[in-house]
Amino acid sequence: MVLFRSSPSVGQLASRDPQYLHLNSRSLINPALSEKKLWDLHIKYGASLRNLFLFANNPKHYKHLIKTQAKQLSPWDLIKLLRGVTDPTCDYLISTRPLPTNRARPERKVASEYILKVICKHTLQDQLKEIRTLYNTLQSRPATSAAAGMVFKSQIHRFLQEERAIDLFPVLTSGKTSQNISYHNYTATENGINRKQVALPKSKGLAFSDEPGITLKVNTYYHPQKTNFPTNASWLLIQSTPPILLMFQIILNGEEHNIGKSGLDKVGKLVAAGVQKYLVIVTPMGVKPKITVPGDYLTDTLLGSSDPGVAFSVYHCQISDDTLFQPPSLDHV
Repeated sequence: MVLFRSSPSVGQLASRDPQYLHLNSRSLINPALSEKKLWDLHIKYGASLRNLFLFANNPKHYKHLIKTQAKQLSPWDLIKLLRGVTDPTCDYLISTRPLPTNRARPERKVASEYILKVICKHTLQDQLKEIRTLYNTLQSRPATSAAAGMVFKSQIHRFLQEERAIDLFPVLTSGKTSQNISYHNYTATENGINRKQVALPKSKGLAFSDEPGITLKVNTYYHPQKTNFPTNASWLLIQSTPPILLMFQIILNGEEHNIGKSGLDKVGKLVAAGVQKYLVIVTPMGVKPKITVPGDYLTDTLLGSSDPGVAFSVYHCQISDDTLFQPPSLDHV
C-alpha cells in the first residue's frame, strides 16, 4: 500500500504491496518507525491516516481507546453507527469510505476484524451477565427452582458447543450386583485426582431424530428431539486416537439417576466399532448423583474380565457458575 502518493500534505491509501505499508513521505509520521509497524496498526485496528499520525508512536493507547469505546457500545448502537448516525465517542470503531460502485455514496463498516471481535466479546459478556442474574433470582426461590434448572441446562448446551477444555474425573463403582451396576464413588472429584482433560471443538448443533441408518459425524453436537430420550441429553463425537464419543447427561441434584439400556443400545449403533464411549455426568458444583447402569447392558460379554469402571467409563464434570457464564476466549482480544 502507498501512503502520500502525491502531495505530502494529503494522504491516500492505494493497493500495492500486501505485505508492507510503503511510505513516500514516512518522515511526516516518524522516520524511526518501520513499515511493518505501521502496516500492523492499519490492518489490526483499521487505523485511518489521521490515526496513523496520532497513534503510530503509541499503539497501546490506541488499543485502550478502542476497547473503551467498544465496551460502551450496544448492538443497537452499532447498527445506528453503520446506518450513518454519527457519534464522536465511537470514531475509532467505524470506517467510512466511498462505495466502490458509487463513489458519491458512503460505505460504513466496522474498521477491522479485531474491533468486531472486541465488540462481540463485550456484547456477549453483557448478555451472560443478564442471564446469570435471571438464573440466580430463579434459583433463590423454591417455587422457581425448576425454571432455574432449565436455564442451567440451556447454558450447558451452549457451553458444550464452544471451543473449551473441560476436566473429567472418573466416577468409580462398587462392582456388579445381580441387577445393576452403581457408580457413586466421587473420590477423584473430591480430591482433584486422576483428571482427564478433554478439549471440546467448536461444534455445530444438530437436533437428532430416529431416522434409520444415521451415523454421528465428528464435531457435531447432537441433541435428541425427544425430551425423554432414555439415556443422554446430548452427544459429541471427538476425533482422536481412538475416537471418543462423549455422552452428556445433565443432572441438577444428587438423587439416583438410572441410565436406560434402550438408549445405550441406540447410541451404540450410531458409531463405528472401536469408538470409546464416555458417559459424562454434568452437574453444578457439589452435586454428586448416584448413577445406575442396567446389569443387562453391562453383561459379561461386554465387560469380559474388565472392571465395569474400565469397560464402561463414567466421568463427572462439575461446572461452576463463574465458568458457565464466562464467554469463550476470542483469541485473547
